Amino acid sequence: MQKCYEQIRSQLSLYEKSVLIYLSLSALFALIFHQRVEKWDYIVGYHITLVSAILAINAVPIGRKGLLRVMKDWYIFLVFPVLFKELTFLSRALFPYYLEPAIISSEEKLFGLFSKYFFRPEYKWLNELMAFSYSFYYFLVPMVGIYLYRKRTYSEFEIFAFRFCTTMFICYGLFILIPVRGPHHSVLGADPTALEGYFFVKLIHWMQSYGSAVGAAFPSSHVAATWIAAFSLKRVRPDWYRLVLPFLILLTVSVFYLRYHYVVDAIAGYALALLLNRYFEYKLQPHTVMVVKPAVPKMTTSVKP
Repeated sequence: MQKCYEQIRSQLSLYEKSVLIYLSLSALFALIFHQRVEKWDYIVGYHITLVSAILAINAVPIGRKGLLRVMKDWYIFLVFPVLFKELTFLSRALFPYYLEPAIISSEEKLFGLFSKYFFRPEYKWLNELMAFSYSFYYFLVPMVGIYLYRKRTYSEFEIFAFRFCTTMFICYGLFILIPVRGPHHSVLGADPTALEGYFFVKLIHWMQSYGSAVGAAFPSSHVAATWIAAFSLKRVRPDWYRLVLPFLILLTVSVFYLRYHYVVDAIAGYALALLLNRYFEYKLQPHTVMVVKPAVPKMTTSVKP
């Protein structure tokens, strides 16, 4: 038993530990507030299953190379769609109602845009550009991860994955504490499927039809996680960061242009990414490379005969 424990502890990555903490806390939360959480027994059950699976995976010795190593390092990203979907049930645990009226009120006071709110876009090309920018999240996060995994050290990939996982879980926690429905769930006439476009517009509509969660709007995890990945890219490839920066800005706009978030959600997501990035930079010191110069032999004036 002690040997198995040591094996698990030695193989658990930093980001797997963050997943285990979230799974445990959210399962405990669903259990405590089970009277208000629909399907709480399913949530607790598959959280226990996921925790057991993660521990079992790490109980098996895995080499530093090979297919099993790759699967071990990347499988954790597959849990996010499931954990996001369950927020529809968890977001109603603390409050029997949603809090978007406060968001809408602040939107009107700060911007005066809500009455118009870009809900009548008439140009298909603009809709397509925004949909492509919205989907840029699904390109950027894997791209940064793969680059670090193949070209840099494993510790840098591990820190990147930890930064991403922690950002997502903080957003998930805020969704539970501040349940807010997006415009597509709460505002009459804000139907995203009314936007006409081409490939990416249809792709986003299809993905949202299966992966959307009610009450998970503030702050925008889509914006926060994308910018966290971008800040990691900036540290290792600032030239690539400058190249994708226009799409990052468009993505931040696209989340409310496409009616999935309010403007305040996008701003809060970006602000959260900035704060977390500063914290990660201070605590984790990612991508720091120590260069050790070769010793220079001392000069001597003595001459051997």
